[in-house]
Amino acid sequence: MLPKVVYHFLRSDGISGLVSLIFFEYNGGHGKATMQRIEKCDFELGILEGYIKTIDSDPYFPTWLHGIERINISTADVYRQSKKKSYMDYIDERFLAIEELVRNIDDILSSDYPDRIINKHARSLKPKKNESRVRFWFYSYIVFGFNKLALMPAFHNIGRWNRFTSNVTSKLGRPSLITGKHFGFPSTKDMVEKIISGYAVHAKNGMSMGNVYEAVVTNIFKCKIITNENWKYFIQPDGLPFPTLDQFKYRVEQHFTADQRGEVKLGSKGIRSKKIEERGKFSEELTNVMQKVEFDGYYTNDLPSGLIENSPLKKLCVVRAVCGLSGAIVGVGFSYAGETLAAYKMALFSMALEKSRYAKLFGCEIRPDMWAIEGTPSYMVVDKGPGATIDVAKIDAGLTARDLPPSYQPQSKATVESSHPRNITIEGPPVIVQSNLNTVEMIKRELMRAVSDNHTSDASKRMTPDMVYERIVTSPHAIYQYCKDRLRSSAYPMGFDEAVRRFLTPIEVRVESNGVYFKCRRYDSQDFRATGVYGPAARHGFKLSGYMLDLCVRCIWVDVGDRLFELDALLPIKTERAQLYVTYSELEEETRLRNLAASKMRIHKLAAESEYRKIMSENLGEGWETGKKISRQAKKTAAQSRDAEDLKRALGTKNDI
Repeated sequence: MLPKVVYHFLRSDGISGLVSLIFFEYNGGHGKATMQRIEKCDFELGILEGYIKTIDSDPYFPTWLHGIERINISTADVYRQSKKKSYMDYIDERFLAIEELVRNIDDILSSDYPDRIINKHARSLKPKKNESRVRFWFYSYIVFGFNKLALMPAFHNIGRWNRFTSNVTSKLGRPSLITGKHFGFPSTKDMVEKIISGYAVHAKNGMSMGNVYEAVVTNIFKCKIITNENWKYFIQPDGLPFPTLDQFKYRVEQHFTADQRGEVKLGSKGIRSKKIEERGKFSEELTNVMQKVEFDGYYTNDLPSGLIENSPLKKLCVVRAVCGLSGAIVGVGFSYAGETLAAYKMALFSMALEKSRYAKLFGCEIRPDMWAIEGTPSYMVVDKGPGATIDVAKIDAGLTARDLPPSYQPQSKATVESSHPRNITIEGPPVIVQSNLNTVEMIKRELMRAVSDNHTSDASKRMTPDMVYERIVTSPHAIYQYCKDRLRSSAYPMGFDEAVRRFLTPIEVRVESNGVYFKCRRYDSQDFRATGVYGPAARHGFKLSGYMLDLCVRCIWVDVGDRLFELDALLPIKTERAQLYVTYSELEEETRLRNLAASKMRIHKLAAESEYRKIMSENLGEGWETGKKISRQAKKTAAQSRDAEDLKRALGTKNDI
């Protein structure tokens, strides 16, 4: 390693014992990425001894794109004069060039010469890509958190540039020995989806790969069989694309594991008999923290109390995300009255944030060192519930795979199952326990419980001899920090704004002259006012898109142009701010009660006015509302003067001498 040179950490490989670093150069609109490898023991010694220092920098955005970190690319095209190609088109074009490399990232980075593999891939592209440029895109995408925005050209520095790309119309790859170079069809998204769905439907026990291929191309792709010179072939009568056997096998092997394919051929018991019965611990296959994270939900044993009537509500569901290597709780999400997709997204949101900031959203104060875990996982395990519906492709932050274990087999994700709180079953008639806490207060309790479990759970069986000799605390949090300090982490960073947009619930807010309204609650912030957005709202209110945290709406986030603003809830008078920590359901109930009161007030006002007019008539007689008109310019008469003197005397303001 060269002195006084900034390297970006790429990977610490526990198998090869090597640490891969990347040195980026960007000059004149051209970027270059150079890989530097070093022995892991030497690297970790350098970190611990201070010879290698970590610096404070933006971990998820390249330095050559400084100045556009917080721009929302999806809306930035609105302000462009030339729109022949959108920003996302440029990004997708570059991502398409490295897509296959990203799919095979483990094989490439574990090889002896990754650059040779990347160069070969660049030469194989149609049209060919510059090898240095493809390496630069590939390493930028990985180093900066699998963030597609890292592939964006630096237009803010060098201007705009359009590039034309033609669609691939011929089959790629090695030419067929039988049918030649131009026979067949390229793999398309529709073709791959049909292959995967067809294999899932037609693959039966005892069928070989060839048997399944025949069933899929005849039933899904509607192929027919022809004979030419005594040789039989598959054709598509309408000329529609269909895969070759090699294309079919390749896509099936990509999507289905060897165990799944083996179970199709040999059956569940047959494939099990071919493998070793004892498979060991789940952590044995892991080298880094956050390499695999398991998700699961549990329900609190007690019921939260309602905020308005203090009645027992439905149980709170807590979704925990647990690191497979350290056993540390790395994220927590919540949902009310059931296990929902929003709870799993909230858990991912908490993973992307510094935990002290996440807890503060619920009014819970914890020190940063109490839960010093931050970053999204590279692999997640969820059961076949709401978490299974998470769209991995939309997250796009290093999360490359999602595993769905069998139903009713908690041992398939034992790490997170064993982290759930245990309740003692008491014999006797069933009873329910109503907590003294409301929903938000119960969330605070569960957050602190997660912190406590991280520091008090016994993780001694996860410790390696090196950890024992270092005499670290035998807790999940200590093991996580031990690995993190040595950069043995597969966690990918994500910016706060990006996490809000990807994981929180979209909402619509109303902008008025005095604030932003969501339901009946008013929100505002100084930064938001500085945008001048209230100027147009003073003439005519309008709506904006925003985001909320379902279980606590003390603050919301609103998109204005390319920026995201955090707005705090406000009270009409100075009083306890604890009233603002409510769930979305409680805010809806408050809005309903306010609307009900407003509706009643309209009738109440009319009835009260009628009642007081009647009282006035009884006390003052009929005609108390009428009178006679007198010109203001008329001179005061003697009678008026005497009446004025009598009134002063009656009120005690006239002194008689």
